Amino acid sequence: MKKLITTIITTILLFSCLGLTAFANPASVTISDDYQKITLDGNTYSRFNASAMDVEYFDSDILVELNATQQETIDDVSLQTDADATFIYANIHFKDGAVLSVEFLRDDYLETYHEISASENGTYIIDFEYPEGNTVAVEKSDLFGNSVVLTEDELGWCDYYPVITQSNDGILTADKGSLIIIEDKYYYVNYEEIDAENWHDFNPYEYVNLPAYEISDTALIAKIQEAEDAYYSDDFGFLLDDSLTKGVSAVFLIFVFAIIPFAIFVVFLILAFRSKTVYKKMFRLIYILSAAELAVFTLITVLVLTGRS
Repeated sequence: MKKLITTIITTILLFSCLGLTAFANPASVTISDDYQKITLDGNTYSRFNASAMDVEYFDSDILVELNATQQETIDDVSLQTDADATFIYANIHFKDGAVLSVEFLRDDYLETYHEISASENGTYIIDFEYPEGNTVAVEKSDLFGNSVVLTEDELGWCDYYPVITQSNDGILTADKGSLIIIEDKYYYVNYEEIDAENWHDFNPYEYVNLPAYEISDTALIAKIQEAEDAYYSDDFGFLLDDSLTKGVSAVFLIFVFAIIPFAIFVVFLILAFRSKTVYKKMFRLIYILSAAELAVFTLITVLVLTGRS
């Protein structure tokens, strides 16, 4: 009986090892000679322009099968894919030292890609990123209000959030523009008009003048304000609030450049009048410098306030 049980267990283990060996065979990729197509597990991928797409890639150990002709010129191919293997990013290293970096999209998503890339109509999404799912759906037409030009001074205090469009299943995401918030006013920047390819390349603080559209739809503004409040209420998000930052900065500047120098001025003025020692001149110099600093700070404050008004 023991021999029979041993035989059965051994047989099961052998079949298990064979099964694991079969399942362990990694998927393989083939590349067309013109580098326009990739085939993976029966799916065909086509080369495309991914500059406006928001894709998170992961390193892959998928094997690349090169034909005899490709082996003569190609030294190595490294691949990355997204979590759903909808996108493939290939780095093709040639034996002459050249490197070709190409992105591919699975063919069953090509039509959807062209639709959301054009997206002349339809729904856009303003993504506040935090907390998760904090988004505002908006019709594209509601973003294009009066055309304005935002200046460097205005942009210096702005907040900005990505505006995207997605496929119905959420797998394809295209960057379309940015929501710019300056105090209580809201603007939309269209990437196509400023030659920005995606959200990661856009930085409003680098612009001297930035073309934008003022958002005037009251219902949309209310939704944006609600999402903005949720963003600042999440964890320590309130620390990023520009109004809070301005308030803290103002208090700090007043304390450092007004209150402390005024206290020094009063103390050393009294000491200078009462002192009969050799330090009298030093006390006088200190309160004179404090008075000069207060005068300069007051002048700069007046100029700044006058310039804003």
